[in-house]
Amino acid sequence: MSFKYNILIVDDISSNIESLSMTIKSAFDNINIFTALSAKDGFDILYENSIDLILLDIQMPEMDGYEFARILSQNTDTKMIPIVFVTAIFTSDDFIQTGLDLGAIDYITKPINGISLINKLKLYIKILEKQKSLEIALENEKNSKQKIQKQHDMLIKQSKMATMGEMIGNISHQMKQPLNAISLSILTLEMHHNNDLLDDSKMIKSKEKITRLTEYLSDTIDNFRDFFNPNKVKTIFKIKDCIDDSIGIAGATLKDNFINTTFDIDETLNIDGFQNELSQVVINILNNAKDALVSNKTKQPTINIKARKVLNSIAIEISDNAGGIDEDIISKIFDSYFTTKDEDKGTGLGLYMSKEIIENMGGDLTVSNHHDCDDGAVFTIKLPINKEKN
Repeated sequence: MSFKYNILIVDDISSNIESLSMTIKSAFDNINIFTALSAKDGFDILYENSIDLILLDIQMPEMDGYEFARILSQNTDTKMIPIVFVTAIFTSDDFIQTGLDLGAIDYITKPINGISLINKLKLYIKILEKQKSLEIALENEKNSKQKIQKQHDMLIKQSKMATMGEMIGNISHQMKQPLNAISLSILTLEMHHNNDLLDDSKMIKSKEKITRLTEYLSDTIDNFRDFFNPNKVKTIFKIKDCIDDSIGIAGATLKDNFINTTFDIDETLNIDGFQNELSQVVINILNNAKDALVSNKTKQPTINIKARKVLNSIAIEISDNAGGIDEDIISKIFDSYFTTKDEDKGTGLGLYMSKEIIENMGGDLTVSNHHDCDDGAVFTIKLPINKEKN
Protein backbone atom coordinates (compact mmCIF):
# COMPACT_ATOMS: atom_id res chain seq x y z
CA MET A 1 0.00 0.00 0.00
CA SER A 2 1.37 3.42 -1.01
CA PHE A 3 0.94 6.38 1.31
CA LYS A 4 1.43 10.12 0.92
CA TYR A 5 3.75 11.75 3.46
CA ASN A 6 3.98 15.34 4.64
CA ILE A 7 7.41 16.76 5.43
CA LEU A 8 7.88 20.14 7.05
CA ILE A 9 11.12 22.05 6.39
CA VAL A 10 11.83 24.83 8.91
CA ASP A 11 14.76 27.11 8.04
CA ASP A 12 15.15 30.89 8.13
CA ILE A 13 17.11 30.91 4.85
CA SER A 14 14.89 30.44 1.78
CA SER A 15 17.74 29.15 -0.41
CA ASN A 16 18.32 26.27 2.05
CA ILE A 17 14.64 25.40 1.92
CA GLU A 18 14.65 25.50 -1.88
CA SER A 19 17.72 23.26 -2.10
CA LEU A 20 16.27 20.68 0.31
CA SER A 21 12.92 20.76 -1.48
CA MET A 22 14.46 20.18 -4.91
CA THR A 23 16.56 17.27 -3.60
CA ILE A 24 13.55 15.59 -2.05
CA LYS A 25 11.21 16.16 -5.01
CA SER A 26 13.77 14.70 -7.40
CA ALA A 27 13.68 11.36 -5.55
CA PHE A 28 10.13 11.06 -4.25
CA ASP A 29 6.68 11.48 -5.80
CA ASN A 30 4.74 10.59 -2.64
CA ILE A 31 5.97 13.45 -0.44
CA ASN A 32 4.23 16.77 0.10
CA ILE A 33 6.59 19.48 1.27
CA PHE A 34 5.56 22.27 3.64
CA THR A 35 8.00 25.10 4.33
CA ALA A 36 8.40 27.64 7.14
CA LEU A 37 10.91 30.50 7.45
CA SER A 38 10.47 30.76 11.25
CA ALA A 39 9.39 28.76 14.25
CA LYS A 40 6.11 30.70 14.35
CA ASP A 41 5.29 29.76 10.76
CA GLY A 42 6.20 26.18 11.59
CA PHE A 43 3.73 26.10 14.50
CA ASP A 44 0.99 27.49 12.24
CA ILE A 45 1.58 24.72 9.68
CA LEU A 46 1.63 22.02 12.37
CA TYR A 47 -1.63 23.37 13.77
CA GLU A 48 -3.43 23.04 10.43
CA ASN A 49 -1.76 19.96 8.90
CA SER A 50 -0.76 16.43 9.76
CA ILE A 51 3.04 16.31 9.47
CA ASP A 52 4.96 13.02 9.31
CA LEU A 53 8.57 14.33 9.51
CA ILE A 54 10.28 17.64 10.29
CA LEU A 55 13.65 18.81 8.85
CA LEU A 56 14.61 21.49 11.36
CA ASP A 57 17.36 24.08 11.22
CA ILE A 58 18.91 24.92 14.60
CA GLN A 59 20.18 28.48 14.18
CA MET A 60 17.12 30.70 13.64
CA PRO A 61 16.16 34.16 14.95
CA GLU A 62 13.56 34.64 17.71
CA MET A 63 13.42 30.89 18.49
CA ASP A 64 16.11 28.35 17.63
CA GLY A 65 15.51 24.75 16.58
CA TYR A 66 16.23 23.35 20.03
CA GLU A 67 13.51 25.47 21.65
CA PHE A 68 11.13 24.66 18.80
CA ALA A 69 11.73 20.92 19.36
CA ARG A 70 11.37 21.31 23.13
CA ILE A 71 7.92 22.88 22.73
CA LEU A 72 6.84 20.14 20.33
CA SER A 73 7.97 17.47 22.81
CA GLN A 74 5.69 18.94 25.46
CA ASN A 75 2.58 18.84 23.28
CA THR A 76 0.55 15.62 23.07
CA ASP A 77 -0.31 16.18 19.39
CA THR A 78 3.25 16.85 18.22
CA LYS A 79 5.62 15.04 20.57
CA MET A 80 5.68 11.88 18.42
CA ILE A 81 6.59 13.63 15.15
CA PRO A 82 10.12 12.56 14.10
CA ILE A 83 12.61 15.46 13.91
CA VAL A 84 15.83 15.58 11.90
CA PHE A 85 18.10 18.49 12.85
CA VAL A 86 19.92 20.19 9.96
CA THR A 87 22.85 22.48 10.86
CA ALA A 88 26.19 23.80 9.65
CA ILE A 89 27.39 25.11 13.01
CA PHE A 90 26.16 22.97 15.91
CA THR A 91 28.04 19.83 14.97
CA SER A 92 29.90 18.86 18.15
CA ASP A 93 28.95 15.78 20.13
CA ASP A 94 27.42 17.92 22.90
CA PHE A 95 25.08 19.67 20.43
CA ILE A 96 24.18 16.36 18.77
CA GLN A 97 23.39 14.85 22.18
CA THR A 98 21.20 17.83 23.05
CA GLY A 99 19.22 17.28 19.85
CA LEU A 100 18.82 13.56 20.50
CA ASP A 101 17.71 14.26 24.07
CA LEU A 102 14.95 16.46 22.64
CA GLY A 103 13.65 13.51 20.63
CA ALA A 104 15.46 13.97 17.33
CA ILE A 105 15.99 10.79 15.30
CA ASP A 106 18.94 12.12 13.31
CA TYR A 107 21.41 14.97 12.91
CA ILE A 108 22.44 16.12 9.41
CA THR A 109 25.26 18.58 8.88
CA LYS A 110 25.62 21.12 6.08
CA PRO A 111 26.62 21.17 3.32
CA ILE A 112 24.08 18.43 2.76
CA ASN A 113 25.03 15.36 0.77
CA GLY A 114 21.98 14.84 -1.50
CA ILE A 115 22.50 11.08 -1.92
CA SER A 116 22.94 10.57 1.81
CA LEU A 117 19.82 12.65 2.53
CA ILE A 118 17.73 10.67 0.04
CA ASN A 119 18.92 7.33 1.45
CA LYS A 120 18.07 8.44 4.97
CA LEU A 121 14.65 9.70 3.87
CA LYS A 122 13.98 6.33 2.21
CA LEU A 123 14.71 4.64 5.51
CA TYR A 124 12.45 7.07 7.38
CA ILE A 125 9.70 6.53 4.80
CA LYS A 126 9.90 2.75 5.27
CA ILE A 127 9.54 3.21 9.02
CA LEU A 128 6.63 5.60 8.54
CA GLU A 129 5.02 3.18 6.08
CA LYS A 130 5.17 0.35 8.59
CA GLN A 131 3.77 2.64 11.26
CA LYS A 132 0.87 3.74 9.05
CA SER A 133 0.15 0.15 8.02
CA LEU A 134 0.07 -0.83 11.68
CA GLU A 135 -2.24 2.10 12.52
CA ILE A 136 -4.60 1.09 9.70
CA ALA A 137 -4.54 -2.55 10.82
CA LEU A 138 -5.31 -1.50 14.40
CA GLU A 139 -8.11 0.79 13.23
CA ASN A 140 -9.56 -1.98 11.05
CA GLU A 141 -9.37 -4.37 14.00
CA LYS A 142 -11.07 -1.79 16.20
CA ASN A 143 -13.82 -1.24 13.60
CA SER A 144 -14.20 -5.00 13.18
CA LYS A 145 -14.55 -5.47 16.94
CA GLN A 146 -17.07 -2.63 17.08
CA LYS A 147 -19.03 -4.22 14.22
CA ILE A 148 -18.97 -7.62 15.93
CA GLN A 149 -20.01 -6.02 19.23
CA LYS A 150 -22.84 -4.20 17.47
CA GLN A 151 -24.04 -7.43 15.89
CA HIS A 152 -23.69 -9.18 19.24
CA ASP A 153 -25.72 -6.47 20.99
CA MET A 154 -28.38 -6.74 18.29
CA LEU A 155 -28.61 -10.50 18.76
CA ILE A 156 -28.91 -10.03 22.52
CA LYS A 157 -31.71 -7.52 21.92
CA GLN A 158 -33.50 -9.90 19.55
CA SER A 159 -33.07 -12.72 22.03
CA LYS A 160 -34.39 -10.53 24.84
CA MET A 161 -37.41 -9.56 22.74
CA ALA A 162 -38.14 -13.21 21.95
CA THR A 163 -37.81 -14.07 25.63
CA MET A 164 -40.02 -11.11 26.52
CA GLY A 165 -42.80 -12.53 24.37
CA GLU A 166 -42.63 -15.78 26.30
CA MET A 167 -42.44 -13.88 29.59
CA ILE A 168 -45.63 -11.93 28.86
CA GLY A 169 -47.40 -15.27 28.67
CA ASN A 170 -45.78 -16.25 31.96
CA ILE A 171 -46.91 -13.00 33.58
CA SER A 172 -50.47 -13.73 32.51
CA HIS A 173 -50.35 -17.22 34.01
CA GLN A 174 -48.53 -16.02 37.11
CA MET A 175 -51.08 -13.32 37.90
CA LYS A 176 -54.29 -15.02 36.91
CA GLN A 177 -54.59 -17.22 40.00
CA PRO A 178 -53.93 -14.54 42.68
CA LEU A 179 -56.18 -12.06 40.83
CA ASN A 180 -58.97 -14.64 40.78
CA ALA A 181 -58.36 -15.32 44.47
CA ILE A 182 -58.58 -11.59 45.29
CA SER A 183 -61.79 -11.28 43.28
CA LEU A 184 -63.26 -14.30 45.08
CA SER A 185 -62.28 -12.87 48.49
CA ILE A 186 -64.03 -9.58 47.70
CA LEU A 187 -67.16 -11.42 46.54
CA THR A 188 -67.10 -13.48 49.76
CA LEU A 189 -66.78 -10.32 51.86
CA GLU A 190 -69.69 -8.77 50.00
CA MET A 191 -71.82 -11.90 50.50
CA HIS A 192 -71.03 -12.02 54.23
CA HIS A 193 -71.80 -8.31 54.53
CA ASN A 194 -75.14 -8.64 52.74
CA ASN A 195 -76.14 -11.50 55.03
CA ASP A 196 -74.92 -9.81 58.23
CA LEU A 197 -72.28 -12.52 58.64
CA LEU A 198 -69.25 -10.26 58.45
CA ASP A 199 -67.55 -10.19 61.82
CA ASP A 200 -64.10 -8.86 62.81
CA SER A 201 -62.47 -12.28 62.52
CA LYS A 202 -63.65 -12.82 58.94
CA MET A 203 -62.70 -9.25 58.00
CA ILE A 204 -59.16 -9.61 59.40
CA LYS A 205 -58.71 -13.02 57.76
CA SER A 206 -59.88 -11.75 54.36
CA LYS A 207 -57.75 -8.61 54.69
CA GLU A 208 -54.65 -10.66 55.48
CA LYS A 209 -55.31 -12.95 52.53
CA ILE A 210 -55.78 -10.06 50.09
CA THR A 211 -52.68 -8.32 51.46
CA ARG A 212 -50.65 -11.51 51.03
CA LEU A 213 -51.89 -11.94 47.45
CA THR A 214 -51.18 -8.32 46.50
CA GLU A 215 -47.65 -8.62 47.94
CA TYR A 216 -47.17 -11.74 45.83
CA LEU A 217 -48.33 -9.84 42.73
CA SER A 218 -46.00 -6.95 43.59
CA ASP A 219 -43.05 -9.34 44.00
CA THR A 220 -43.92 -10.98 40.68
CA ILE A 221 -43.92 -7.62 38.89
CA ASP A 222 -40.57 -6.75 40.52
CA ASN A 223 -39.09 -10.06 39.36
CA PHE A 224 -40.11 -9.44 35.74
CA ARG A 225 -38.97 -5.81 35.89
CA ASP A 226 -35.57 -6.81 37.29
CA PHE A 227 -35.19 -9.50 34.65
CA PHE A 228 -35.38 -6.92 31.86
CA ASN A 229 -33.27 -4.34 33.68
CA PRO A 230 -30.36 -3.43 31.30
CA ASN A 231 -27.99 -2.85 34.25
CA LYS A 232 -24.58 -4.31 33.38
CA VAL A 233 -22.93 -4.03 36.79
CA LYS A 234 -21.37 -7.26 38.04
CA THR A 235 -22.55 -8.44 41.43
CA ILE A 236 -21.89 -11.41 43.69
CA PHE A 237 -25.07 -13.46 43.98
CA LYS A 238 -26.20 -16.88 45.11
CA ILE A 239 -26.76 -19.51 42.42
CA LYS A 240 -29.86 -20.67 44.32
CA ASP A 241 -31.35 -17.16 44.27
CA CYS A 242 -30.76 -16.94 40.51
CA ILE A 243 -32.45 -20.31 39.90
CA ASP A 244 -35.31 -19.39 42.25
CA ASP A 245 -35.86 -16.17 40.29
CA SER A 246 -35.82 -18.10 37.01
CA ILE A 247 -38.36 -20.59 38.32
CA GLY A 248 -40.41 -17.68 39.63
CA ILE A 249 -40.64 -16.35 36.07
CA ALA A 250 -40.96 -19.60 34.09
CA GLY A 251 -42.65 -21.73 36.74
CA ALA A 252 -46.23 -20.88 35.78
CA THR A 253 -45.95 -22.40 32.31
CA LEU A 254 -44.26 -25.49 33.78
CA LYS A 255 -47.17 -25.97 36.19
CA ASP A 256 -49.73 -25.36 33.45
CA ASN A 257 -48.17 -28.23 31.50
CA PHE A 258 -48.02 -30.47 34.60
CA ILE A 259 -44.22 -30.59 34.51
CA ASN A 260 -42.59 -31.66 37.77
CA THR A 261 -39.42 -29.79 38.75
CA THR A 262 -36.84 -31.21 41.16
CA PHE A 263 -33.90 -29.42 42.75
CA ASP A 264 -30.52 -30.47 44.11
CA ILE A 265 -28.70 -27.19 44.72
CA ASP A 266 -25.76 -26.37 46.96
CA GLU A 267 -27.07 -23.23 48.68
CA THR A 268 -23.56 -21.99 49.52
CA LEU A 269 -22.54 -21.41 45.90
CA ASN A 270 -21.94 -17.81 44.78
CA ILE A 271 -20.91 -16.30 41.46
CA ASP A 272 -19.52 -12.91 40.43
CA GLY A 273 -21.36 -11.86 37.27
CA PHE A 274 -24.62 -10.68 35.76
CA GLN A 275 -27.52 -12.34 37.56
CA ASN A 276 -30.21 -11.25 35.07
CA GLU A 277 -28.28 -12.66 32.12
CA LEU A 278 -27.68 -15.97 33.89
CA SER A 279 -31.41 -16.05 34.68
CA GLN A 280 -32.10 -15.52 30.98
CA VAL A 281 -29.95 -18.57 30.16
CA VAL A 282 -31.70 -20.75 32.75
CA ILE A 283 -35.12 -19.61 31.50
CA ASN A 284 -34.17 -20.30 27.87
CA ILE A 285 -33.10 -23.84 28.79
CA LEU A 286 -36.25 -24.40 30.89
CA ASN A 287 -38.46 -23.19 28.03
CA ASN A 288 -36.70 -25.48 25.55
CA ALA A 289 -37.13 -28.42 27.92
CA LYS A 290 -40.81 -27.55 28.43
CA ASP A 291 -41.38 -27.34 24.65
CA ALA A 292 -39.68 -30.72 24.12
CA LEU A 293 -41.70 -32.37 26.89
CA VAL A 294 -44.98 -30.97 25.56
CA SER A 295 -44.16 -31.73 21.92
CA ASN A 296 -43.21 -35.34 22.72
CA LYS A 297 -46.21 -35.79 25.05
CA THR A 298 -43.87 -37.21 27.67
CA LYS A 299 -45.52 -39.16 30.45
CA GLN A 300 -44.69 -37.81 33.90
CA PRO A 301 -42.68 -34.91 32.43
CA THR A 302 -39.83 -33.85 34.68
CA ILE A 303 -37.08 -31.24 34.74
CA ASN A 304 -34.19 -31.73 37.17
CA ILE A 305 -31.96 -28.83 38.22
CA LYS A 306 -28.68 -29.47 40.00
CA ALA A 307 -25.94 -27.06 41.08
CA ARG A 308 -22.69 -28.10 42.70
CA LYS A 309 -19.00 -27.31 42.94
CA VAL A 310 -16.77 -29.28 40.54
CA LEU A 311 -13.03 -28.62 41.03
CA ASN A 312 -12.60 -24.89 40.33
CA SER A 313 -15.99 -24.43 38.69
CA ILE A 314 -19.67 -24.26 39.51
CA ALA A 315 -21.72 -26.70 37.44
CA ILE A 316 -25.43 -26.14 36.86
CA GLU A 317 -27.16 -29.08 35.19
CA ILE A 318 -30.67 -28.83 33.76
CA SER A 319 -31.98 -32.16 32.47
CA ASP A 320 -35.32 -33.49 31.25
CA ASN A 321 -36.91 -36.79 30.24
CA ALA A 322 -38.15 -35.65 26.82
CA GLY A 323 -36.26 -38.34 24.87
CA GLY A 324 -33.07 -36.44 24.09
CA ILE A 325 -31.82 -34.51 21.06
CA ASP A 326 -31.30 -36.13 17.67
CA GLU A 327 -27.59 -36.88 17.26
CA ASP A 328 -27.74 -35.38 13.74
CA ILE A 329 -28.53 -31.92 15.10
CA ILE A 330 -27.12 -31.85 18.63
CA SER A 331 -23.88 -30.25 17.38
CA LYS A 332 -25.85 -27.42 15.72
CA ILE A 333 -28.25 -26.31 18.42
CA PHE A 334 -26.00 -23.47 19.61
CA ASP A 335 -25.68 -22.07 16.05
CA SER A 336 -27.36 -18.72 15.48
CA TYR A 337 -30.84 -18.95 13.94
CA PHE A 338 -30.84 -22.77 14.10
CA THR A 339 -34.18 -24.04 15.33
CA THR A 340 -36.32 -27.15 15.02
CA LYS A 341 -39.46 -25.23 15.99
CA ASP A 342 -42.05 -23.74 13.66
CA GLU A 343 -41.22 -20.24 12.42
CA ASP A 344 -43.82 -18.63 14.68
CA LYS A 345 -42.55 -20.46 17.78
CA GLY A 346 -38.82 -19.89 17.77
CA THR A 347 -36.09 -17.64 16.38
CA GLY A 348 -33.12 -19.93 16.94
CA LEU A 349 -31.44 -17.23 19.01
CA GLY A 350 -32.19 -18.46 22.53
CA LEU A 351 -29.54 -21.15 22.85
CA TYR A 352 -27.04 -19.25 20.69
CA MET A 353 -27.27 -16.21 22.94
CA SER A 354 -27.27 -18.43 26.03
CA LYS A 355 -23.89 -19.82 25.02
CA GLU A 356 -22.61 -16.32 24.23
CA ILE A 357 -23.71 -15.04 27.65
CA ILE A 358 -22.05 -17.90 29.52
CA GLU A 359 -18.81 -17.58 27.54
CA ASN A 360 -18.76 -13.83 28.22
CA MET A 361 -18.94 -14.73 31.92
CA GLY A 362 -15.81 -16.87 31.44
CA GLY A 363 -17.71 -20.14 31.45
CA ASP A 364 -19.04 -22.77 29.07
CA LEU A 365 -22.44 -24.16 28.06
CA THR A 366 -22.68 -27.69 26.68
CA VAL A 367 -25.41 -30.23 25.94
CA SER A 368 -25.53 -33.99 25.81
CA ASN A 369 -28.04 -36.82 25.97
CA HIS A 370 -28.37 -38.94 29.09
CA HIS A 371 -29.65 -42.49 29.25
CA ASP A 372 -30.19 -43.15 32.95
CA CYS A 373 -33.74 -44.08 33.89
CA ASP A 374 -35.36 -41.95 31.18
CA ASP A 375 -33.84 -40.63 28.00
CA GLY A 376 -33.44 -36.89 27.82
CA ALA A 377 -31.13 -33.93 27.30
CA VAL A 378 -28.88 -32.36 29.90
CA PHE A 379 -27.56 -28.80 29.56
CA THR A 380 -24.48 -28.06 31.67
CA ILE A 381 -23.46 -24.53 32.60
CA LYS A 382 -19.91 -24.27 33.96
CA LEU A 383 -18.81 -21.00 35.54
CA PRO A 384 -15.54 -20.05 37.23
CA ILE A 385 -15.89 -20.23 40.98
CA ASN A 386 -15.79 -17.12 43.14
CA LYS A 387 -13.00 -18.16 45.48
CA GLU A 388 -13.64 -15.36 47.98
CA LYS A 389 -17.20 -16.44 48.64
CA ASN A 390 -17.16 -20.24 48.16
